[in-house]
Amino acid sequence: MAKPEAIEAGCVVSVDLIPGSAPHNCYWGLVQATDKHGVRINPAEWDDGLNRLILRKEDFYIPWVNINSMMVCTE
Repeated sequence: MAKPEAIEAGCVVSVDLIPGSAPHNCYWGLVQATDKHGVRINPAEWDDGLNRLILRKEDFYIPWVNINSMMVCTE
């Protein structure tokens, strides 16, 4: 299980989920918030034409128990 104290708002994360827990097994985006139950991220896409990160308008919540692994970028 991921440790919430290692992840804070503003980090970019790549989240690998336990198979069958969501429509896709991997999501990445900007962390909006964390709590003892999970993490809320704003999914992102890379725009090759603009050479920048595009954040989607929606965000979603991922419970810690559904996370298989996570890569966290803090800087």
